[in-house]
Amino acid sequence: MNTFKHLLLQIFVVAMLCSCGKEGYDFGNEDNGKEPSANLGAVEFSVSADYTLRTKAEGTNLNLDPDKFSLAILNASNYIVEQWSEFSQVKGQSVELNHGAYKARAWYGDSTATGFDAIYFTGESSFQVERLQTTRNVTVTCRQGNAKVAVAWGENIKKSADYSAIVKREGYADSLLFSKDETRAGYIPAGNIKLKVSTKDSQGTERVYEHEAAIPVAAQDFLTLHIDSKSSGGGTPDTPSGEDD
Repeated sequence: MNTFKHLLLQIFVVAMLCSCGKEGYDFGNEDNGKEPSANLGAVEFSVSADYTLRTKAEGTNLNLDPDKFSLAILNASNYIVEQWSEFSQVKGQSVELNHGAYKARAWYGDSTATGFDAIYFTGESSFQVERLQTTRNVTVTCRQGNAKVAVAWGENIKKSADYSAIVKREGYADSLLFSKDETRAGYIPAGNIKLKVSTKDSQGTERVYEHEAAIPVAAQDFLTLHIDSKSSGGGTPDTPSGEDD
């Protein structure tokens, strides 16, 4: 009988210990890797787009929807701890995070893309999460993260039977092809770009000119390349001049 009572007492003590352990820790946070609730804070975000270019040009006629931008939260070690493909998925919500320093990064498009519709916007904002507090209105303002390039043809080269220009970012495979009828500007990753111009005269003779020096462009630049030939009808192109519009 004493042995049986002793066994019951051991079971009761073990049950008491298990119960206390559960009350002292928030097991509901184990799945998402967060610390106990006493260490958590919350944050609310907003995302906006600034269309002002770095150069003297007016802005653009873009009207991007910030709700379509992607959003990621990075910790102090630059690891992504939360991410959404569209800001609309988290807009107006409070996001729980462990206390500490973070960065919110928003973007639209592909930073490596080249094309006439390859616009890329990006922005970052640092913030701090405090225990048991909500940090409100952490705003991420996104600006153009690549360069915009256009071509303006001179009067001599326009007398050629055909002409075109290829603009390519060094180290990238894709390029912008400006045919003689192309009036749009294109987008290209910031960095050094190279230019190749082709002309064809009325006899079908083709000439190709590659601009040896790289042309640097930065994010938020709008560069117009003014291209002409030394003579009418498809002569050798002059050294192109670039102008930040």
